[in-house]
Amino acid sequence: MLEIIEQGIISCPPGRGAYCPSIKQLCDGSLIASQDVGSTLGSTDHSLEVLHSSDGGRTWENSGLIPGGTADDEWFYRIPDLEELPDGRLVMRATRFEVADGEIFDGEDEAALRGEALLYWSEDGGRNWSAPQIVPVDLPPEKYTWNGAAARLLQISQNRWMYAMETFKPRGSKAPLHQKAFAVFSNDQGKTWGELTVVADDPEGRLFCWDHMHTLLGDGRIYGLIWTHVRGTSEDLPVHWVMSSDEGRTWLQPQPTNLRGQVCSPIVVGYGKAGREIPSTKSDIRRLCLRPQQPSRLGGRHFRLDTANRPSPRGLEGLCSPAQTLDRRTYFRLACATSAA
Repeated sequence: MLEIIEQGIISCPPGRGAYCPSIKQLCDGSLIASQDVGSTLGSTDHSLEVLHSSDGGRTWENSGLIPGGTADDEWFYRIPDLEELPDGRLVMRATRFEVADGEIFDGEDEAALRGEALLYWSEDGGRNWSAPQIVPVDLPPEKYTWNGAAARLLQISQNRWMYAMETFKPRGSKAPLHQKAFAVFSNDQGKTWGELTVVADDPEGRLFCWDHMHTLLGDGRIYGLIWTHVRGTSEDLPVHWVMSSDEGRTWLQPQPTNLRGQVCSPIVVGYGKAGREIPSTKSDIRRLCLRPQQPSRLGGRHFRLDTANRPSPRGLEGLCSPAQTLDRRTYFRLACATSAA
């Protein structure tokens, strides 16, 4: 059983919702969080926001919206995630979508709003940010749109970085849908991007590979978990795992785990095996400090399903992201809610 040590509210902006939070501990011991804020979960007025804590997450200072990440008549911004670089700079990954009527993804037409994958840079601990850098994707825009809405920016080595994304069919396109989980790579610390590799897809078009999240294992392999959905139904298959032993250039075929759920975020815990956070996309509305009891001991193929002894509130929605602290024993599980518990 996961032990809840402490909990509290990170952010509750008046008149808006705070969605898809992510938190990181910086090398100086402080915490930084990022999220997108908007009127509702599916609205097209979302902007990016950053918060800081210097007391272990007990209180938070809201640093406000990020210039270049604020919704306007053309774009809205979703699901940021932060990483600290060895030189002390911060880099934030996010996706922006074109403003249009309807939801981001139209399940009836199997089409999505056009998106762009972005990077932001900060040299002062996240107080100020660069203008957005667009990460190019070498796919035909008449056939594909793409986003990196639920993935991490993975630093595989000092120079080689991986930006995970997924494809959809763009709104209004008459082309058939070829949904893929893929990644683009940089070999110069994010300055330029080009190499593209498919991580997982279903050649028969029966399955969707959504929201793939990855971590770097102690031996250099990349391990990922994929929300695997049966196309045209409401059925989710067990979460699938993938692995790469050559820095993301090739991947094993996806295989099922014993996890039932949707978005899952693997992390590496103390002794180097593939661990993971709570398998459900639902958790407590508040900040949870959790101590993992036992990760997977079978290379990420099978997990013991520990849960936090806390019921989920009503109205809970959005993606959740884990974060490990510097002691590698305590980590944060974040969630967001659209209504009071």
